[in-house]
Amino acid sequence: MTIKTSDRIFETTTSTGTGTINLAGPVAGFKSFVDGVGGGAKVPYTITQSEGGEVISWECGIGTITDATVDTLSRNTILESSNSNAPVNFGAGTKNVYLGFVADIVPVRDENLNLIEGFGPITGTANALVLTLPVAPKGYSDGMIIRGFATAANTGSATINANGNGAKTMKINGVDLPANTFVAGTYFSGVYRSSTGFVELTTPVQAPLAIPTGSIFMFPTMLIPTGFLKSSGQAVSRLGDNAALFKTLVTDAPFTNQTFTMTIASPAVFTKSAHGFYGGERVRLSTTGALPTGFNNSTDYYVLYLTANTFSLSSTFDGTAIASTGSQSGVHSYLQSYFGLGDGSTTFNLPSLNDDQFIRGVDSGSSRTIGTKQQDAFQGHQHEYDSWNTPNAGNSNTTGGGGTQRPRGNTVAIVSDGINGTPRVSSETRPKNVALLYCIKQ
Repeated sequence: MTIKTSDRIFETTTSTGTGTINLAGPVAGFKSFVDGVGGGAKVPYTITQSEGGEVISWECGIGTITDATVDTLSRNTILESSNSNAPVNFGAGTKNVYLGFVADIVPVRDENLNLIEGFGPITGTANALVLTLPVAPKGYSDGMIIRGFATAANTGSATINANGNGAKTMKINGVDLPANTFVAGTYFSGVYRSSTGFVELTTPVQAPLAIPTGSIFMFPTMLIPTGFLKSSGQAVSRLGDNAALFKTLVTDAPFTNQTFTMTIASPAVFTKSAHGFYGGERVRLSTTGALPTGFNNSTDYYVLYLTANTFSLSSTFDGTAIASTGSQSGVHSYLQSYFGLGDGSTTFNLPSLNDDQFIRGVDSGSSRTIGTKQQDAFQGHQHEYDSWNTPNAGNSNTTGGGGTQRPRGNTVAIVSDGINGTPRVSSETRPKNVALLYCIKQ
């Protein structure tokens, strides 16, 4: 409730003790509390008791006026007093009671006379902020303004504690703060809502867009931004800062262990009814017994599609099928992964995007699986010749309707067509491009 004030309010009381006092009416030339602010009002008050012309006890606080046959003032909050800022146990005799500006309720101004309501230095940690206001509040009130400059980037839900009155969760539109709502030096302001017990932020009005774990970005520098990893196919820990990324790429992937049978042959043929592979998928093998020679349980193999129910495996995505020898035992199974399972227990692999490859989109129903690779290729085509010559004796290159013929001239180099410049030749087929660094969000 807002504190009310009014001019020239001065009454007396003969009440004793530390509780609510009865108001005896206004001193001549002054108003009563009820006349000035009305019943039910919260007011700043001062009570003094004198003896021999000297004030022997005094108390400043916030109280509530009750309009009754005998008006009263309840002493709700003691701000300062002659009893070490505790309620004064007033003795017998007449005490003066008046309404006036108590220092703690005067709007706070800085040395430039600017109002700085609700503003103070921020300390604490990134997710547990501590606000120190110039005038320490006695508690939180509905509509209380809280402002400051954050000292660090939050990593998720955050609280703020004003002058030791208890930590209150900060929200944006009723939702916990996402990571990086604040960075060091971010100005923020909020309003406390007693109905929820939260501090609702008003600045920033909208939190920065939270970047989903596993998002891929390209950066024009070799410096890896905080919160990202270079996406170069390397094995990284499954724990710590990478735990959420491991969950996204591995744990949440729609793969389970699948049993299979295999032949001892060159190459080995694996059988799994309706395996669903297209080719290029990564799998890790395991067994209750022993795998045949040629295979182990610590390598990510690549699927070579044979039929809807059979496949072979290669140690590289464009390699040849592996042969199996020796003997085998137990029940075998494979676990598919998008980008690799690392050492199988403590690490996992990131997407390999920085080895001169282009990204290509894929959708459900496509003949590709996420994470699979393709070699470069040139669309199948034929060359058309505009004329033919009869070959010299002894040559027999091409047979035509009227005898043996061959294309005129021999192809010895790729030359310009006279319009589009000199052709560029390389070991791969590629479009124009620019090199950037691919990184993945942790």
